Amino acid sequence: MVSLRCVGTRGKTKKVKVCQGRFKLKVGGRVLSHKFRFKSGKIDHIHLALPKRVRAKVASLHGKHRKLIGALVISTKQPKGAARVTYGKLTIRK
Repeated sequence: MVSLRCVGTRGKTKKVKVCQGRFKLKVGGRVLSHKFRFKSGKIDHIHLALPKRVRAKVASLHGKHRKLIGALVISTKQPKGAARVTYGKLTIRK
């Protein structure tokens, strides 16, 4: 599950009352993407199902390497101003 929180203007202006964009998660050589659109000041919960190959790779982890790191890219656009891109990491532990 991925949780996104919109902190644009928290719905205080007429122009920026929604957050919209897309995020991409690259893990185990696979890319999962999802478009989102929700009201500012809210939190959106998105449930992702990892592909079978990625789940098998996580299940085969052992010893010191009991986690898999995924690259997360979130791009948001609002009617006013430039688009924002945020990069991060998502750790999947066994």
